Amino acid sequence: MPESFPLSDYLSEIHSVTKSVTLLSYLDVIYLHYQRNKFVRQDTFDQNGTSKTEFLRYAIPDAFPELTSLDNRMQFGK
Repeated sequence: MPESFPLSDYLSEIHSVTKSVTLLSYLDVIYLHYQRNKFVRQDTFDQNGTSKTEFLRYAIPDAFPELTSLDNRMQFGK
């Protein structure tokens, strides 16, 4: 992975941002999390250059609403 992730560049044109290494790579995956992980965009890049984008949605268990007030006070990403 690059030192810093070029998010705006990446979203304008989906492409692999990994660097070439001597290790064998079967699959590179980039996850973008939205709405505190309720939704995840998964971009996969295989070794022959093909890519695939999927959107994942996670079910919120009944216990999670009890944590909403705590989540609202946390400074995510800071």
